[in-house]
Amino acid sequence: MHACILMSISLTIFLFLALIHYAASLTFNFTNITPNTSNNIILSGDANITNDDDGIQVTYKNINRSPEALAGRATYIRPLHLWDTNSTRLASFSTTFTFVIASYDENENIYGDGLTFFLAQNNSVINAAGSMGLPFSYQTNTSLSPFVAVEFDTYGTDEWDPFTIGDHVGININSLNSVAYRLWSSGISADENEFSALISYDSESKNLSVSFTSFINKSPVWDTGLVHTIDLRDVLPEWVIFGFSASTGDGYEKNNVKSWMFNSTEIKGDEYYYNGSAPTTNINQSNSSQPPTETINNNQSSIEPPTTESMDKSSSLSLTTTKDVGKVGLIVGSLVLVLLSHVCFI
Repeated sequence: MHACILMSISLTIFLFLALIHYAASLTFNFTNITPNTSNNIILSGDANITNDDDGIQVTYKNINRSPEALAGRATYIRPLHLWDTNSTRLASFSTTFTFVIASYDENENIYGDGLTFFLAQNNSVINAAGSMGLPFSYQTNTSLSPFVAVEFDTYGTDEWDPFTIGDHVGININSLNSVAYRLWSSGISADENEFSALISYDSESKNLSVSFTSFINKSPVWDTGLVHTIDLRDVLPEWVIFGFSASTGDGYEKNNVKSWMFNSTEIKGDEYYYNGSAPTTNINQSNSSQPPTETINNNQSSIEPPTTESMDKSSSLSLTTTKDVGKVGLIVGSLVLVLLSHVCFI
């Protein structure tokens, strides 16, 4: 009898904890980015999704304007809760994506400027040329708002790039001067080679790690040597926008993202996200140095998960939450508790 009572008490405590505990991890997987996927991606500046084959064209070449000095950005529709102010807990995350960087045609030897995966403060601006769509003024060499980016830089300059280096992959913190970098044998041409990248952040070790595809003798190789240690709480706000940015300068290049997977860990405090207290995500449709003021429309800024009908059939998205797990546990546990009570008193 005592064993039954102890088991009942333990199970009741477990159910109570499951009921009050809330946390969420942000997870999605766009295996083939098409116009249908645009319901879940905010396109800013010159970014566009026009067909089923090119993915996100971060620097879309519009026939009505010059392909030079383009700047675009594509961010996920929801902001990322990177760390919690009250608990100071920091999220880990990982993202993988495939992308194409290609020159305009086989006779085009001048191309630039590059593509980035970035996290930044909401309302940050988009700048062209060497800024690669980041909130950075290359004219004054100053950051316009906090950001962390992994750059796939295709146009080296001795103004801020490592001296005498060409194409490279770097980690940038509020600057175009990379705090860590590796040479990148990109083999960029008009052939549209497809690259892959894996970027991960470990909240325990504070390591930001980058792996990516290079091409040597036209054969793909996997480079895993780029790592930098940083506490993102010292650099970025609690909530951040995240995604891709790119730009062109005097030369044009395609900067297309074909697929994108993202996953972050749970941190305490994400119940506010479901209660509607998460910040809304604003966009800037121009390359102005002024902060954007317009807010995306209600369909895009809604914090409600998108319906299945709005998703690309080849994509999947979920907000994994222990709130949902708690509901299931509560139902199952209640049934077990009833059965246990029945057994104890027979």
